[in-house]
Amino acid sequence: MAAQTIPIVVVFLLLGAAMWWLRRRPDWPKAAGSRNLESLDRVRLGPNHTVHLIRAGNRRLIVATHPGGCTFLGRLRPEEASGLEPVRIERSLR
Repeated sequence: MAAQTIPIVVVFLLLGAAMWWLRRRPDWPKAAGSRNLESLDRVRLGPNHTVHLIRAGNRRLIVATHPGGCTFLGRLRPEEASGLEPVRIERSLR
């Protein structure tokens, strides 16, 4: 039993040491609170189609996702995005 436990403990200790060492590096990714990419809003247009408003740094991007991938729809300046009000999208049942 000890012959199996010792290698597992050693592996976990090595993983812990590697994580500790990587976090001390200056080029390690920043904390989650200082992310430069954020999803601000999304609207589902159908079962497989969604429009997203994304903040990337100081830019606001509008992107559509669909079964074929994603499509860049446009860009909003921060002052344009601050004055937006929600709009209800009505779907046709025909």
